[in-house]
Amino acid sequence: MNKMKYRIEIIALFLRPFYRVKLSSKRQSDEETDNFETRKILFSTETKTYQSDAPSAAQLKKRNGYRRLAWMITGISLIHALVFLTVEFIRPDWNHVDYALRLQRLRKLIAENPGKPIGIALGNSRTSMGLDSSTLSRLSNTNLFSMAFPGSGPVQNIVYLKRIFADGIRPDYVMIEIHPCIFFNPISETQHIIETSNRANLCWDNIGIRDLEVLNRYPDLDASITRDWLLNRTEIMRTHRDDWLILANSKWSFIDLRSRYNRFGFDDHGWLPLPFPPSSVTKEIKETVIQEAKDGYYSTLQKGEIGTRSVKAFEELIDLLEQSQIPCVLYTMPEGTIFHSWYSTKFESQFQDWLRSIQERHSVSLIDTRSWLSEDSFFDSHHLMPEGATQFAKRFGLEVLIPFLENHRLLIPFKKK
Repeated sequence: MNKMKYRIEIIALFLRPFYRVKLSSKRQSDEETDNFETRKILFSTETKTYQSDAPSAAQLKKRNGYRRLAWMITGISLIHALVFLTVEFIRPDWNHVDYALRLQRLRKLIAENPGKPIGIALGNSRTSMGLDSSTLSRLSNTNLFSMAFPGSGPVQNIVYLKRIFADGIRPDYVMIEIHPCIFFNPISETQHIIETSNRANLCWDNIGIRDLEVLNRYPDLDASITRDWLLNRTEIMRTHRDDWLILANSKWSFIDLRSRYNRFGFDDHGWLPLPFPPSSVTKEIKETVIQEAKDGYYSTLQKGEIGTRSVKAFEELIDLLEQSQIPCVLYTMPEGTIFHSWYSTKFESQFQDWLRSIQERHSVSLIDTRSWLSEDSFFDSHHLMPEGATQFAKRFGLEVLIPFLENHRLLIPFKKK
């Protein structure tokens, strides 16, 4: 037994190194197995964690949509900002295409007739349609151009005169229409020439930065002009889209377009005649338009009181011309007998008193032409038909404009051919 034990110990002594290697290998293998299992578990956990944090396809689509929307809003804002800066500071004439057209025609008229005195007519639709400035120009041998816009009053006339000055044109004389109803506070709710609506033809998309200084001096009672103007600047591309397409098609010039693109309808001297012959105005049509005129003016002509805003703006307009040493002639446009019959004695008395006060405070020529033409010359008893406009221009030129020009040494004799 002892011998057997001794032999086993001797064999074990010899086999021990090999046993340790095997044991070590086994332990290493076991450790590697344990490490692999650990890594497998950890990797599985990390993958699950990563998979749980990764966005789904719907979330990715939503995020991309937000990014595209943000870029689109940024792009549109930049385009609007670029357009805004262009029309306000580089090409302000594009902001009011009607004015731009007239300005180009006026410059062409001056270039074609150098040396002739430059005249500007300011007023509303009565002058725009009823003053044949082409005939007056030929009679007076001047470059008379109508800057009369439908719906305009004294506030707008100041704006247009300042625009003309800013655009480098200095007229030698100015003609200013006096529309009686504009200077009186309206009574009827249907009155379409309202003193508180001082912008009238100057809608928001036509107002530029250079106009705000004037308009803010005569604000609306229930609105901030600057605030409303800023809020409406986002509409500038939509409101001018058609006008800019016309300009682009004409290579950004209205001068040689004539009637094809001249949707405003005025001629080379700014006259905007009614676009239909007298024969097309039937008795029924005339009765209808006269009734519309009565709905708009009758109550004011009967009960109106002299206002403040338009009167103050008119005084400023005359002061501006006097400071610039530009002579002016004030005139009323003809009215039909039907329209004139709507005047109350009180209204007429107030109006005549105000006209006398104007002449006393300012050295201006003033002529009242309301009774010059018969009812047949009118469309609605206060807007002249084309034939009536020419007839009025001939008499006005001979009796008013030529003596006025002679008095101010602006009458140039015609050259003999």
